[in-house]
Amino acid sequence: QSSSQPSAPPPARKNGGAAPPGTDDDRVSQGNDTRAASAASATRDDDAQSAPTSDTEAQTVMRRLLATLRARDDARAFFFEPVDPVRFGIPDYFDVIKAPMDLGTVDARIPQYATLDDFARDVRLTFANAKKYNRSPTNVVHHAAVECARVFERDLKKVAREHPSLAMVAGTTPATTTTGPPPTTGPPPT
Repeated sequence: QSSSQPSAPPPARKNGGAAPPGTDDDRVSQGNDTRAASAASATRDDDAQSAPTSDTEAQTVMRRLLATLRARDDARAFFFEPVDPVRFGIPDYFDVIKAPMDLGTVDARIPQYATLDDFARDVRLTFANAKKYNRSPTNVVHHAAVECARVFERDLKKVAREHPSLAMVAGTTPATTTTGPPPTTGPPPT
């Protein structure tokens, strides 16, 4: 008969996060913004192993944009690690947030983003999730998401001016930015 005792709970990290990468509880906290991503650390480990030794221009810009956010106390406190709904006692988190994202995961995925627009979409998703789950505009996480999103969009516009070729790919120039729904093809729905 094989020994299949339940394992002891994994040790807590210094920053209050969960167990080391590769464990079932491989999710870490983001302060009061409580989002989680399954296997986030495993993804980061895989991403780090496949990262090229030198960045493309787009990757350099992406890293610069994240560095600006990382310099903010509110962004570091809430948005650079996946949320742990168990730790924060919010079992409905995944009922509300269907596509969790955090800036640490975005950072790890930089080598995988085909365009600056793909990168920006995930950064925006991070802040949109925080505002969606923490609905009250007076909530500290909601407020931080609004402010960080404002900074990110401001800096993304600067990138559009400084790197026109990247901006065109990213859809951040006025000529390619649209305000309405995307065009549809085929007959209208009935």
